[in-house]
Order: sequence, then structure tokens, then C-alpha cells
Amino acid sequence: MRTATFIPPVLSTLAALLASACLLAPAQAAAVDITGGFYAYSGPLVNHLTGDQVHSVFSTPDLGAVNANPSEAIPGFDFAWRQGYGQGDVALFSRAADNSPVPASTVDFYLDRTFGAVVHNSIAFTPSTGLDLQVGQTFKLGTFSFANGGWIGDLGDGVFNFSARTSSSVAALDGHVLNMRIGFHVTTG
Repeated sequence: MRTATFIPPVLSTLAALLASACLLAPAQAAAVDITGGFYAYSGPLVNHLTGDQVHSVFSTPDLGAVNANPSEAIPGFDFAWRQGYGQGDVALFSRAADNSPVPASTVDFYLDRTFGAVVHNSIAFTPSTGLDLQVGQTFKLGTFSFANGGWIGDLGDGVFNFSARTSSSVAALDGHVLNMRIGFHVTTG
């Protein structure tokens, strides 16, 4: 089993870019809330069905646990594909009443094994709320947290697609969207 490192984004820089995107409006303080979460994972997955059976599992509060099967071979790792290892995409969002996507604020992902310990990884985003901001002001977007567990090693890096959005009664501070990819890199064996 491999351990992994979460590569966090530099939040203060990203938040400053998000806030400064509307510098043309006059300075007016207003309440701002942030919403956001994880829409998808792309990267190594496993569905090994012989011997020590291993399955990639992703779990969110809204979706519950979902077995995630690889959809294609990883370039250069054809031997692994024949054993159930590959890469693929996993949708992590649910749907609101109006059918719009709702990202997961927390994603638990792990290898479900027939033998051996199941060690969970978890990535979460807690957005800032109740901010009192002016256009161009630097602010804290929220807090990312990561719990390190075991994951598939030596088959490449995974990526979580993340999005955050501002909400405010002042148009210059409302509706700004930040989309980014957060890398997940396996570092040790």
C-alpha cells in the first residue's frame, strides 16, 4: 500500500485573484458567502477480482459509497490493465431540485480489500461564510483538509476537479467562479 501527498493550492493568491476580478466597480462593502466543492476525480482506479480483491471506492455525503472502475489502460501500463488496474473518471456531484450539479464538500476514497486493512483518504473543503468584503479585498476562500491513507501507487497521479463561487447581494461581489484542479501525488511505498 502506498501513502500519498495532497498538493494544496495557494488559497490567498487564488482568493485575491477572485476578488480582484471585479475591480471596475466602486468600493462597497457587503456580505459574501462562498460555496464550493469537488465535482470529479480523474486518475488511477482498480477493480482487481482475483486473489486479494481490491476495488476503488469513493464516498460522499449525498451519493454514499460508489465503486469506481477503470475505463481504460494507463499508457505504458498495459500489463496492469489485464489485472484490473487502469484510469478513469468518477463523478462526485449530486443534483439539486432544479437539476443543477451540487459539488461534494467531502470525499472519502479508499481501496476496499478482501485481505488487509482499509485505510481511508479524505479530502474536504469548508467554505468561508459571512465575510464582510469590498471589491479587490483579499479574503480567505475557505479551508481544504486532507486525511492521508492508502491509494494505488506507481500508476500516475490523480486529480480532483474543484469549483468555488461567491454569493452576495452586491452584483460586483456575486457570482464569481473559481475552477481548479487539485493534484494527488503518490510519494512513498
